[in-house]
Amino acid sequence: MWLCCSALMAQTEQKPVNAPCVNEGFESMAVGTFTAVPGWTLGAGSYTGTSGNCGVYSSTAFANIDIMSVPAGIVGGIAPIVIPASPFSGTNVAYFHSPNSFKSLKQSFMVTATNAFYQSAYFGSSTLFGHASCCDQGFFRIRFYDCSNAALPTNTLLVAHVGPGALACNMGTIGMVAASSPTSTIYTPKWFIKNYDLRPYIGTCVTVVVENGRCSGGGHTQEMLFDSQCSASPFYVNGVYTGNTYVVCTTGTVALESAVANSYTWTGPGSFTSNSQTVSASASGVYTLSMDNLVDPPLTYTMNVTIAATPTISAVASSSVICATQPITLTASGTGITTYTWSSTGSTATTVVTPSATSLYTVTANSGTCPATATVSVKKVICQGIDEKELAGYLQIWPNPAQGKFTVRSTNAENLVVTDMAGRKLKELSVSKEGDYTVTVDDLPKGIYFISNKQRTYKVVLLE
Repeated sequence: MWLCCSALMAQTEQKPVNAPCVNEGFESMAVGTFTAVPGWTLGAGSYTGTSGNCGVYSSTAFANIDIMSVPAGIVGGIAPIVIPASPFSGTNVAYFHSPNSFKSLKQSFMVTATNAFYQSAYFGSSTLFGHASCCDQGFFRIRFYDCSNAALPTNTLLVAHVGPGALACNMGTIGMVAASSPTSTIYTPKWFIKNYDLRPYIGTCVTVVVENGRCSGGGHTQEMLFDSQCSASPFYVNGVYTGNTYVVCTTGTVALESAVANSYTWTGPGSFTSNSQTVSASASGVYTLSMDNLVDPPLTYTMNVTIAATPTISAVASSSVICATQPITLTASGTGITTYTWSSTGSTATTVVTPSATSLYTVTANSGTCPATATVSVKKVICQGIDEKELAGYLQIWPNPAQGKFTVRSTNAENLVVTDMAGRKLKELSVSKEGDYTVTVDDLPKGIYFISNKQRTYKVVLLE
């Protein structure tokens, strides 16, 4: 760890009740200097240790932090000339810059399934000033504690810089390069991202502490910009996160997207590999994402993705308009279907219903993996003055009014005649006893017609 530097312990915090990740991106702030930052506790101090004792400070009553907007031109001693935009969404970031003092930000929050992936990013510079003793320069670090203020044994970031010829102090230099001018300045060529997997702490609270300070009385703190964000997952499938198992119903490809990171390594079925943040997958199988995590081993996640086609389905009714309460046959058809489920009853392609009012029926088809639905409606209308008793007795006729066809059921085997209002015979048909006979009338214009047997004449209304 940090052999030359003593730890700065976090202050005791009550278990938060309002948490998850408040104002991580500082977007609720204006640009300026503030003594209070919503969602965060500010700290400040003066160096009191001997050379090499990073983080030995006496607290001061006055603590502030700057919020600045990026991208921006050069600020203070930060090189290069243009500070790039934060890798996270938004524009506001925290700016640590006080040459001879310590500053910190601290926040506690409950870890849930929606915020268990925490990311921080930093950008900054350090001026060496020719110092050469161990730990005589600034440090920047991010640490996590549990609810009882015990340091979490994982995911800690330390960025420390020392003068020419100095020992590394077992801290290391992360991501700094030398500036061409001034030659005594080193800086980050880009924002660097650190990822924290907090899933082991779901259901408990954690505290994140961000610190910027120095390691000797004659040293100097570095100028650092800080941003952070939290989310449910480091990866998303077609823009959503539902865990590590996905079923995607499509005939095309699936978009696998990583959260922003320093670099990416994807592997998958069929020798699939990629180093892009977003990749297109066309085969089912297990995909693995490895995200660079600076000095720590990469964070690795796996997802089981099933890609399947959605079946096609349509549904029709034997009659879409009814007058009297009567049986209607609903029929579904399509491709790629293994099972059917009707909203009324039935688990086959056809089902019979007897609606007493206008009704909408839904059929769900399943391919074994992906479902599809279709709807069909049956409308009951007022029969334009026709008494339903008139349709009872020797003949039953439905639907009435009708569109294109209607069905006749007779109590006798007999001949029936269809005529118009002028008495012209249009159709003649023979029906059997208690049998259903479909009369096709789509060749007739809308209007009033009559169907007769030897005993009675019945009126039928044809609609468009």
